[in-house]
Amino acid sequence: MQAFVKKLRKTPYKHMFKLNKMEAPKLSCDTRWNSWYDSAASIKASKEFICSITKNDKEVALTNEQWNFIDSFIDGFEPVAQLTNTLQSSQLTFGDFYLAWVRCKLQLGKKENVLSKQLLKNMEARETAITDNKAFLAAIYFDQRINYRSNPLITDDQRQAALEHLNNVWKNIQRVSRGNSSIVATDDPKEGTSGDSDDVLEEYFRSYEVSQDSSVSTGLFDQLEDLSRSPRLKLEKDQSILDYWYGQKQSNPDLYSLAVVALSTPATQVSTERAFSTLAFILTKLRTRLSETTLENILLVRLNADLFSQITV
Repeated sequence: MQAFVKKLRKTPYKHMFKLNKMEAPKLSCDTRWNSWYDSAASIKASKEFICSITKNDKEVALTNEQWNFIDSFIDGFEPVAQLTNTLQSSQLTFGDFYLAWVRCKLQLGKKENVLSKQLLKNMEARETAITDNKAFLAAIYFDQRINYRSNPLITDDQRQAALEHLNNVWKNIQRVSRGNSSIVATDDPKEGTSGDSDDVLEEYFRSYEVSQDSSVSTGLFDQLEDLSRSPRLKLEKDQSILDYWYGQKQSNPDLYSLAVVALSTPATQVSTERAFSTLAFILTKLRTRLSETTLENILLVRLNADLFSQITV
């Protein structure tokens, strides 16, 4: 597929695309997620035009079998491509990540595509490492789109592990704040990535939902345990669990303080992309012997250049 795209981006085909005001198919990049999917999708989008300009060139034209493979590839990888795009959101909690992850699994499970079945198998094998992480469990415990008693995605053992972890987190908050448990503060968040209310994930949750009455508790950890008995938050477009907890800041300050710490664990690669890009400029072929300490210091300066400039002004 890569070789085919390269031929289309050379003379005379690149001029044909330009004359017809059409974009040439995209090249894939081994270091860019989704690039193979994007490349295949761009080929399919221009299929009719590509077939018309290559029909007399046997060295370039694709066979029916090759076109069928492209169709199968796009169909099989589409849910994963959507998941990858979701993971690039700037504000992504573990709850948002897990909802997108499960939605992807459900979409793959509905397909008869061989590639989809293998992707689903790989995701299920990987999932154990995710759900065994205590920081992950603590974050989704505060996400009532996931943490309600009848939800099949979180077990009682996982809830207990989350509570034990949150207990330790709360002790650290008290130790750092010297008893002032309300020092944790955040700006009013706006971005959410949970998806539309009528998608396959909402349908899946709705099938497990039961009516639950939430008891009123006064102690912090009584309130924590009650979270699992609270009604499920409906999945709505642009909904953010951060918005929900920001609204609890005044009425439940201690629970809010613990929630924002648990939900602050990053679940997106956006924060690291800049570091990776910067590292490429530092570790050139002529600078491969930098010590770990020197490398960290250079990264610190380059990644915080804007902050340093503001301080010196």
